[in-house]
Amino acid sequence: MNELCNYIKKYFKEAGFKKVLDENKKNIYRIESEFKINGNDFKVEIKHHKKPGKIIFQVKTGYNFKMRKTSKSLYLIDLINMNFMNIGCVTVNHEKNKITITSNLYLSNQGVDDYQFKSTLDRIIVQLNLCHELIQKVDRDGKDPLKVISDFNSEVQQAMKSEPEDQTDCADQYFVDIPRSLSFKDDSELVIMDIQICLQDEGMFIMNEAERQTDTESHFDKIVISWFKIECGVFQIMAFYTPEANIVGLEICGFPPIKDEYAANYIYLFNWINQMQMKNWWVLCPASNRVLLRGGFVISDGKLDKYQFSKLIKNSIENLKLFYPLVT
Repeated sequence: MNELCNYIKKYFKEAGFKKVLDENKKNIYRIESEFKINGNDFKVEIKHHKKPGKIIFQVKTGYNFKMRKTSKSLYLIDLINMNFMNIGCVTVNHEKNKITITSNLYLSNQGVDDYQFKSTLDRIIVQLNLCHELIQKVDRDGKDPLKVISDFNSEVQQAMKSEPEDQTDCADQYFVDIPRSLSFKDDSELVIMDIQICLQDEGMFIMNEAERQTDTESHFDKIVISWFKIECGVFQIMAFYTPEANIVGLEICGFPPIKDEYAANYIYLFNWINQMQMKNWWVLCPASNRVLLRGGFVISDGKLDKYQFSKLIKNSIENLKLFYPLVT
C-alpha cells in the first residue's frame, strides 16, 4: 500500500505540482497542491481510498457569484456535464463560492497507470478552467446558458477543422493529450469486444452496436447498447468508447421524462447529489427532459482494463439504486 502511495507522489511531482499537504491515514491517502491559471487560484487534491481501491481527483477554484438567483448557473453546469464531461463532473457551491470538478479512477490489479493518472489530471484542470470562463459569461455577462454552450461548441468545431499547424489553442484545451496520428480501427474493435464481455459478465444482453457523433464533427463514439432489470425497473445502459480521446464510459437511462415545470428542481437536486458522491454524475438532458446517470474514465494505450470497467458498471448500478428514490 505504501508503494502505491509512493507512485501517486511520484506522478504528482512529475505532473509539475508541489505538494502543500501530504497525509497518510489508515484508510485514506491525500496529497494537495495549489496553483494559478490566468490569475485565478486553483487547488488540486488527490485521494486514494484504500478499501474501495480507487483514486479521486478533485480540482477546485473560487468564484464570487454575482447573480443571487442560481438557476442559470446550475442550468449551465448541467449542460456542461451533459455535453463535455466524459470523465467526471462539475458542481457549484453558491454558499462557499466554489466550482469543483471531480473524477475518479478505479485501480486495476496493476496498480495506478502513469498515463491514466497524468492525463486525467491534465484534462480536468483544463476543463475546470474552461468552465470558469463559461460560468462567468452567464453569471457576470448575463448570457443565455444554451447560447454559451452553442457558441463554445461552434468554436471547438472550427478549431478542429483547422490544419494541424494552424490549430488554435481552443482545440488543444478541449482535447488534452489526444494522440492525433494513430490508426484506431483494430484497437477500437478490441475495446468494444472487451466492453461487451464486461456487460455480459454482469448478466446483460447486448442489443446492438452503433456509432454516434460527439461534440465535434470529426469525433465519434463507438457504442454498445444493453439493458438490465433491478427492483426499481428496467433500464437501458449505453457503453461508449471515444478512440480519439482514449475515453470509455456509460450512460444509464430509462427514467420517465420530467415535466418542464420541475426541470429546475431536478437540476438543483443533481448538483447537490453530484457533490455528495464521486462515482458517477446525474444530468438532465434538456432536449428531452430525460434523466441520465453517467460515468467514465481515461484508458491507456487504447486498451480497456476489464476490471476497471466492470467496477464502473457495478458502482453505477449501486448508485442508481441508492439515489433512485430521491430522483423519483
